[in-house]
Amino acid sequence: MEKPEKIHKLDIIDKKILAVLLKSGRIGMKELAEVINNHYPTVINRVNKLIEIGVINKFYPVLQLPGIGIRKWMSLYLILKPMPDEKKNEFVKEFKKNPFLIQIMELEGQYSFTMLLVCNYIKEAYETINYIKQVCGDYLSDLNTKTTFTISNLNRQFFLDEEINLDKKEITTGFQPIINKTKLVHLGTHVKLNDKDIKLLNYLKLNARDTVEEIEEKTRIKRHVINYKIEKYLNDNLITYFTIDINHSKLGYYQYILFLNMKGDVKKKKILIDELYTKTKEAYHLFEYLDFWEVVVTYCVKDQKRMNEIIDDIKNRYGPDIQHQLLYIKKKHKVEPYPDVELVYPKD
Repeated sequence: MEKPEKIHKLDIIDKKILAVLLKSGRIGMKELAEVINNHYPTVINRVNKLIEIGVINKFYPVLQLPGIGIRKWMSLYLILKPMPDEKKNEFVKEFKKNPFLIQIMELEGQYSFTMLLVCNYIKEAYETINYIKQVCGDYLSDLNTKTTFTISNLNRQFFLDEEINLDKKEITTGFQPIINKTKLVHLGTHVKLNDKDIKLLNYLKLNARDTVEEIEEKTRIKRHVINYKIEKYLNDNLITYFTIDINHSKLGYYQYILFLNMKGDVKKKKILIDELYTKTKEAYHLFEYLDFWEVVVTYCVKDQKRMNEIIDDIKNRYGPDIQHQLLYIKKKHKVEPYPDVELVYPKD
């Protein structure tokens, strides 16, 4: 494992900004300044700086995948034979072209790569897996498919090594009042979308920070229509909230994937997952698999020592017979919140 060439050290202002944007990604900058109790020009400069140096990768909507027609999602784990870096880079380039692979990560440990495959029809999953096999050829030693039950962001405040005080007033910008009042309902099927919806959702995927005026200019959708549609997505639970993706390596952190077998103990599993959402600041992302490995958590930590402490704590509290496996995320080659909507939205 190598440290990044240049690590950005966060001060208390940066930490407050990131903590707010994780939960309210479209908050207005003036209101953000009020919430963190700092000057507006300072906050604007800090946000722009965090984007410029790559600490904030992107602003995006957290979207329920079934709402856009996705009915199949699965994690793929590849074991590849040793190869030159040039050959590996060729493979990555080919993998990234496939629109149904929305996450591609290079690993250290038992597996070489993990990918998240999302699609509507099983035929698309079948063809994508065959495509991966064809790309890898004789270099592929094994490919494991994990049927995925839950995909979720977690606490993600790994950068907070101290308590911070924020203005507790209700945020009023960035559609936050609708987000706060809307009760989460898990979608089981797609919502009704037209061509404008698809165009807007595709734009928001990687540009969710843009103002309504900027979105209107880029999409040619009238701003009152944009406001109406985003409010509807939130009310319909298609979009649950807006957030940011933080580049952990720019802050000197590492990411590990921890696989846990809870022995089928549903009660213990529920307690653990609740704590991951509310208490474990290093917990970044969750998969629940219909597999031997039931709970799979991505953690952001300062070093492997801290990761080992987390594992020891889990075993101490949930039982020493809890089985685990650990993988290190060497590099993220592709991370998108969802594919282009027209690829997965039902045609009939």
